[in-house]
Amino acid sequence: MSPSNNRRRIAACGLPIAERDCNKRRPIPENISSLSADDLAWQLLGLAVGESENGLAVKKVRPGSPAARIGIERGDAIVGLSGTQTRTLAEFRRKIIDARLSQSLLVSIARGRQLYNMTIPPDQG
Repeated sequence: MSPSNNRRRIAACGLPIAERDCNKRRPIPENISSLSADDLAWQLLGLAVGESENGLAVKKVRPGSPAARIGIERGDAIVGLSGTQTRTLAEFRRKIIDARLSQSLLVSIARGRQLYNMTIPPDQG
């Protein structure tokens, strides 16, 4: 397979992602059950999220994290997780805890007037 065919594009936003990053079986971190939802979001996805006047906003993205690799940026609004609308930090935390053992997480991001649906493969921990 040629290097150009070794990448695929996420249909909603056209951001390149290595195919191997999407399909790799991920080991479960040993301490995953003891982590808070905020720590899970940071460790698995590389995101710090907070409430803003319009809902949820990305406050920080860890360089090299799954969120950074697919193009999520500080200031992006998180409008949904796992295919359902997510408006509060409590909903975000509940969904992160529910998704902690998943191989990937669907995240809906608003940037300006654009809405992107992105699948994030969690970090190996």
